[in-house]
Amino acid sequence: MRLSPSIRLVSAARTLPAIALFAGVSAANAQMKDMSDMDDARYYLLGSVGYADFNYNRSDISDVDGLSPDSSDVTVRGGLGIKISDVSAFEIALSDLGSPVQIDDIAAVLTSKVDTELDEVFEFSVVTQFDTGSAYKPIGRIGFFSFDGDKTDGEDLLIGVGVQRENLRFEIQRYDFDVAPINTVSFTYMYPFSD
Repeated sequence: MRLSPSIRLVSAARTLPAIALFAGVSAANAQMKDMSDMDDARYYLLGSVGYADFNYNRSDISDVDGLSPDSSDVTVRGGLGIKISDVSAFEIALSDLGSPVQIDDIAAVLTSKVDTELDEVFEFSVVTQFDTGSAYKPIGRIGFFSFDGDKTDGEDLLIGVGVQRENLRFEIQRYDFDVAPINTVSFTYMYPFSD
C-alpha cells in the first residue's frame, strides 16, 4: 500500500520536530575544534552494507502463486550522525532491507500477506559507546524506524548491538516489524567532518 502525498507530508511533519529537537541538543553541546578523527568529530556520514534475515511465516508467502520465500537479502544503508555527547550520537538513516520474496508473477504481489519490498525504511536512533579501555568499543542502539511497504506502513522499534573501532563498525540490528522481525548484520564506515 503506497501512501498518498498528503499522508506522506503528515508523516514527515510528525518526525521533523523530533529531528529538530535532537539537532538543537547537539548544537547546544561544547564548542568544537578542528576535527581529525572519529573521537573529535561532531558530524559524520555513514554507509553500511550487510545481510538481512527475514523471519516471516513461510506459509504466508508459499501459499501465493508467483511468490517464493527468500530467507535473506543484501541490505544497504546511508545516513548522518550527530554527536550529542562524547559517547552518544543521534543517527538518521535511509535503509533498503531488500525483499523477503522472489517474484515470478507481479500480480502475486496483490494477494501476498507480506511486504515484497522494504526499500524505504527511515531510521532515527541513539547510539552509545561503552569504554572498556580497548580499541574495540561495544555499542548499543535504540530508536525507531518508519516504513512504507506494499501492504503496511508505520513505525516500530529498532535496537542494535555491535563493536566499533575508529571509523569502522560491526553491528547486529533488529527491526521489530509487527508482522515479523527482520535481523541484519552489517559493516559500517563512518566519515567524520566538522562544521
